[in-house]
Amino acid sequence: EMEVIVPFKGMLGRGAFSTVWRGCTCTGRVVAVKTVHGTANATSREVKICRRLSAANHANIVEFLGVYYHWDEHGAEKMNLVMELVPTTLRNLLSTLSNRQWRIKENHARVYMFQLASALQCVHHHNIVHRDVKPENILINPETRQLKLADFGSAKELVPGNTNCTYICSRYYRAPECILDRDLYGLEMDMWSYGCVLAELAVGKPLFPGHDNVSQLVEIMRVLGTINSE
Repeated sequence: EMEVIVPFKGMLGRGAFSTVWRGCTCTGRVVAVKTVHGTANATSREVKICRRLSAANHANIVEFLGVYYHWDEHGAEKMNLVMELVPTTLRNLLSTLSNRQWRIKENHARVYMFQLASALQCVHHHNIVHRDVKPENILINPETRQLKLADFGSAKELVPGNTNCTYICSRYYRAPECILDRDLYGLEMDMWSYGCVLAELAVGKPLFPGHDNVSQLVEIMRVLGTINSE
């Protein structure tokens, strides 16, 4: 669907299931190319969700441009998702500020969190849960203050009554229902992650920095008190 000139222009980031490169289309547009290492089922689901959200044309969701395939040096087929290139991530911004012992300006935090809420509202309108809302997956343009929610590799359309994987979402941003293995969770888990991101912008570091599920619950209870059935 999308012809991309190779070789890639340089790696932008690497995760457990994908690598993101700087690429260039045949028309000369510089783009981000996400090479997925996951299973066929997961990758096809990501493409389906990206196409569906792309049709919504939301200003705060990263633009999906297409998909193409290539074969690596071992002969394995790799899927590549082509997206608009956004200058940096919220994680990079927070790290830069932290290294200088600075905090994000309150008015900037308000602008970013409003846009993230708008993006999640669109995603949730389609009954899709992102399941990995965190600063690394939030792209920003520091000059325009525009935010884009990205990386739908963990996203899933919810089906009433169907169970869902609970070992999902980066730990610092993982909702209690996932930590407690409640597999009928809903869109609310993204809102927990949203709150964790908001708190991190406010205090300059993750609010619940657990190193495993048990310590994660301890950190949550330290701030919010004992977890009850609600």
